[in-house]
This record gives sequence, C-alpha cells and structure tokens, in this order.
Amino acid sequence: MAGGIKHGFRRATAVTGTGIVGYYLITRVIPPLLGITSQMGYIVAYLVAIVSLYSLFLKMNYWSTGYLMGWIIGIYFLRGLFEPWEWSIHMLISILYLAKKLKRKIFG
Repeated sequence: MAGGIKHGFRRATAVTGTGIVGYYLITRVIPPLLGITSQMGYIVAYLVAIVSLYSLFLKMNYWSTGYLMGWIIGIYFLRGLFEPWEWSIHMLISILYLAKKLKRKIFG
C-alpha cells in the first residue's frame, strides 16, 4: 500500500470515525427499527468489530513500514475512542506486524 506515516495516520483517523458511526448505528439506531433489543445490537456490533479487525489484519502485511507506523501513531492518539479490548488488539497486532517488517528490513 502506498503512502507513508501521514497517510497511515489519516487512515487510522478515518477508520476510527467510521467505526464510531457504525457502532452508533448498530447499537442505537438499527435495533429499534428492527424491533430487537439494544443488547442484540451490542452483540452484533462486537461481532462486526471482530470481523473488521480480522480483515484489517490480513491487509497489514501489504502496508509499507511508514504507513504502518502512521497507523500505530493514529490509533495511539485516538485510543480513548476505542473499547479497551479493541484498542489493545489493534496495538498488539500492529506492533507485531511492524516488528516483522523491521526485522525483514534489517536482517533481510
């Protein structure tokens, strides 16, 4: 994926904003329209979060090192907008991918 730190930071911001809007829709707007409980909305929101995390992590291997660093910085600064479990998973996987990329760059 093209782009450096600046682009990665922008993507982290955009994904966070989109996630907040999606979470609100799934937990507050859609359940009353479908006649289901808000608890079911939260369950669906968590399932969507897990699936989106998985698909995001599959793509990280193709990101440039700079882009990934920008992503990590963006997620760090926006940490208060995430559920603690979700933020922790984002950071852990992102840092593991960054370590893998740096190892590959340093040791070939």
